[in-house]
Amino acid sequence: MKKTSRVMGYVFSLCVLMFLIAACTTTQISDCSNSACLAKTLSADEMQTLFSGNTYTASIPSKKLTMTVYVDPNGTMRGMQAGHKFTTHWQINEQGEICVSYKDKMNCRYVMQENGQYKKYKLDEQGNKLVLVIYQSFARGNVHGY
Repeated sequence: MKKTSRVMGYVFSLCVLMFLIAACTTTQISDCSNSACLAKTLSADEMQTLFSGNTYTASIPSKKLTMTVYVDPNGTMRGMQAGHKFTTHWQINEQGEICVSYKDKMNCRYVMQENGQYKKYKLDEQGNKLVLVIYQSFARGNVHGY
């Protein structure tokens, strides 16, 4: 009986360990399939976790473009857009915005999670949110070798 209890304890510990490993190694967009899901602006910590060290695929609705980008923890972004490779710089500022260098200027924007999707936006003169980027997927690491 003592041996059976010990084996059950090991099995339980192994199950807990596997659950914790799975929880720590998965970055996914939440399942938010109904319209009752509210928009939430991400915090600086959430942004760091979502972007740093990950590759994302996103679209730019206004230009009808898709891009794939690796966000290096060292502050560089490397990716492919419209068949062209690019490198730029990024950071998360104190306000919790992701800032990306474009034409020698850092453009900082908030990212929100809405209806199961992550979206980067800016505010227009009336305070309305204008979606700039829609993130389709995130994967850990530099999956395309950029």
